[in-house]
Amino acid sequence: MAVQLKWRGPLLDCSGYAAAGRGYLLAAEAAGIKIRALDRSRSLSLYNKGIDEETVALYERLRNTEVSPDCPSVQHQVPDQFYLDTQARFRIGYTIFEMTGVPREWIEGCHKMNVIWTGSSYSKTAFLASGCKCPIEVLPHAIDLSKFNDRSEERRV
Repeated sequence: MAVQLKWRGPLLDCSGYAAAGRGYLLAAEAAGIKIRALDRSRSLSLYNKGIDEETVALYERLRNTEVSPDCPSVQHQVPDQFYLDTQARFRIGYTIFEMTGVPREWIEGCHKMNVIWTGSSYSKTAFLASGCKCPIEVLPHAIDLSKFNDRSEERRV
């Protein structure tokens, strides 16, 4: 049986969360993870208005993927938007914060999760210093090196 996962967060807007989320969906699919994606965008939707066709096709495919209701759930967004997914057997909140203190409402949201993933040790320290009691793991964002390949034809000229 393939690994299954639910992924919720902004996916179709112009936020950093959405850009990162789309990258994680591509990576998960490439790794053979059976993943269901659910868009939770709160800003301007780029659906069919600026996102390339390949990304729209990815989302359409993954939003219709059937997974077990109790499979692990990732909520990749700001923690005041986290909710208690009572069907998921394991709840992961993935969020980033670049300041030294985290808003109290965010900590309340974090406590609905089994674990928090964050992008840096700096962010982890901010969550701990603000009272987050659940486990926190550092999971840095990945970089698509193909987008920074300086050996492209354009740059050789």
